[in-house]
Amino acid sequence: LPSARHALNDVLRSKIASVYCLRALALASSIADCLGLEWALEDGEEFFKLLFYRTSVETRMVLDGKCVDELFERDKEASMLYSLLEHYVTFLVTLENQPKTLLGAETICQIHSGLKDCLTDVLAFLSDVDTSGSRDENMKRSLVSMSVRLLGSWIAEETLALQKPVISLIPFLVELGSVVCYAD
Repeated sequence: LPSARHALNDVLRSKIASVYCLRALALASSIADCLGLEWALEDGEEFFKLLFYRTSVETRMVLDGKCVDELFERDKEASMLYSLLEHYVTFLVTLENQPKTLLGAETICQIHSGLKDCLTDVLAFLSDVDTSGSRDENMKRSLVSMSVRLLGSWIAEETLALQKPVISLIPFLVELGSVVCYAD
């Protein structure tokens, strides 16, 4: 595992094409699914921060400024990135029950701020789905469900940040729930 972390560190630090970075993040996501994010902290918080930074940048690149149909073509990438972001949300929540020595206060604030930025893009995507022409078809797509899941994990723990955009999206989320639950 240390060699995988060092290899990922080298890849994520290098100036490579996005496709290779996404592959490295996919590996990191798989490791985090099995071991949690604690494995990223074994050599200190530097790799932990790098992994988050690259995840948030790639998430924003996948979501930013694209039409809904373009985003549905990249749902596998978004799924993997969302999974990593969920791990970061969960990790920050569990920090309350652990000694604060795992991460510095500045790192926690940076990750919180980065998560908020990513969730702003997720909210924009969900809002675009709400206003899209083929709304009913799009509501059944897996990327929409994954976006709601990530949003749910965020708002379950962080109730004040992004409160206004979340509140404005609640009617869509309620309708989405009924469409998905009662789908054929």
